[in-house]
Amino acid sequence: MYARERAKPLPSGHASRVLVPPAGPGGSWQARSSTGTCPSAAAGGFDFARTAIFPPTTEQPAGPDRSGPRCSCGGKCPECANPTGELGTGPEPMTAARGRTAEGVTTVNGGGGPAGPAAPAPAPAEPAAPAAPARSARLRSGPRYTPHGHLTPTIAGGFMNVPFVFDAEFDRDPANGVFPWCGEIHQDIKWDATARTNGNTQWGLTTPHGGFPAGHPANNWIEDRDGTDTFRYGHRRGPFATPVAGGNEYTNRDGTVNMASGPIYHGRDNPSGVPVAFTGRWSFMVLAFDMCNRGTQIGSADFIIIDW
Repeated sequence: MYARERAKPLPSGHASRVLVPPAGPGGSWQARSSTGTCPSAAAGGFDFARTAIFPPTTEQPAGPDRSGPRCSCGGKCPECANPTGELGTGPEPMTAARGRTAEGVTTVNGGGGPAGPAAPAPAPAEPAAPAAPARSARLRSGPRYTPHGHLTPTIAGGFMNVPFVFDAEFDRDPANGVFPWCGEIHQDIKWDATARTNGNTQWGLTTPHGGFPAGHPANNWIEDRDGTDTFRYGHRRGPFATPVAGGNEYTNRDGTVNMASGPIYHGRDNPSGVPVAFTGRWSFMVLAFDMCNRGTQIGSADFIIIDW
């Protein structure tokens, strides 16, 4: 084995010819000489000249077919920057498609990076407004007769009569759909077979008066009314809604008559003019109804029984 000292590279002093690009559009390329030294790999070996490096340019040298630029953009418009229209040949990377990676978005030309901030989640949908509660009637008090139960007729001048009143109050709670105007107070009546027979004997009718249907059977409830069937207790609207001062009224709490929506009801009846010779039983019943729900009865009924 033997050692050999490597020869040190010798300097080279060759000159090189360099082409300089034009300084602006329409200019010519210029030649110039450059001198310098660079190490040689070994004596008698190849020398490599130092070559100047210039920034890349999109300008093309003038020639027979290109005596000047085609437009005044200075090589910045897409057509000048990429005259052949090939993908990836322009000054900017051409992106044909995007793909999502774990680090972010990448393109077919390569490149990628950390993902930007995540897109904000869609705002939650506004909750639907709660449905309005169904309208209904609710009793605050009543209905109640005064007096009530079995009543004894008063006799005067050969005739009998039995006065009485009936009252009720409806609640108001709009938040829960409760409205006074949904409620009505009605009065029903029925008579027994004895009263039916004696009525026919005393005044020629099998009913208390001519406002009832002829032949209405005994012991069957029917809505009370006047002798012409144009008035019935407690109706707020319709053909039977006839206010009677002190006898058939809906009022507000301050006493103002309000047949349409007053919460307080007051009614009065006075079966009278009944001959003392008449015998039989009449029964009365006062009830409350929810007219916003097909006339469903609410609360409890109260009763009066009159034995003539």
